[in-house]
Formats: sequence, C-alpha cells, structure tokens
Amino acid sequence: MDDEAFRLFVSVAEGVSPAGKWIRENKTFARTLTNSPKLVENIAKSMSTQLRDGEAVDVLSLPIERGHRFLTRLTKGVLAYFHPSIDTRGMQFTVRQVSLKEAEDPTFIQLRDSSIYDSRGEQVFQFRRLVNVQGGFGIWMYVFYGASLFLVSHKL
Repeated sequence: MDDEAFRLFVSVAEGVSPAGKWIRENKTFARTLTNSPKLVENIAKSMSTQLRDGEAVDVLSLPIERGHRFLTRLTKGVLAYFHPSIDTRGMQFTVRQVSLKEAEDPTFIQLRDSSIYDSRGEQVFQFRRLVNVQGGFGIWMYVFYGASLFLVSHKL
C-alpha cells in the first residue's frame, strides 16, 4: 500500500494543483480510503495537529521508509524505461524531500536547468533527470501535483 499512502500524502500537500485536488477528492478519498480500512488505520497514526500562523492545522506525515520505498521503486522504473542498459541491482538510492525555499537556491536551479524535463498529466507528475549512463549514477527530481518536490539520487 506504499503507492496509495504516497498518493494520499502528496495529494493533501499545501498548494496542490487543480489536478491534484481532483485526484484527492475522486480517487484518494472516494476510492482508496473507502476500500482500504487498514490504510486508514495506518494513516490515522501519522496524523497530528500543528500550529501555523496561530491556527491549528491537521498534518499528515508519511513514514519516511514508505516514501523511500515508493520513490526508489519509481526511480528504478523510470531508469528501466529511459536507460534500459543500466542494471539497478546493487544500486544505492538516496531520497530527500526538498522545500520550495530550497528549490529557489541558485545551485538547485542550475542543476534543474541542466537536466532533461518530462511530465505526465496537467500538473500531475513532472520530473527531471540527469543520468550518467557509463557511471551508473544520476539525480531525479520529481514534482507531484505542483506542490511536493523530491530528489532521488542513485549510484552503483
């Protein structure tokens, strides 16, 4: 259920695109949560309330290992699609969520601008890749619903 938990996590993020809101309401809330009581039970454990600007806000935290498993599996899949000659067995993956403030850093912008861009859906899934095929290492930047940004690096 890592995929479903991750989809829920990124679809409830602050500032999601209209497509993300539609997926949250029509797929995640209407179907996934209705059909997966065990997922709802696990998600309830990850809910907390935080103060933001003096207002209590419900916050969902995705256990880090679930996010890492999903993003590593995603990266292996896109590697196999775009670079089928790269063998991912024995590869090490590092996953990190990036804040919007960090994404404004000049070093990050330079990395972003030197990578290959692709997307799926209207502000559903955007990604960039910078891969050294001979060396077997690379960096992937994933944006989900225009609001959640993750970096995944890999090396042999």
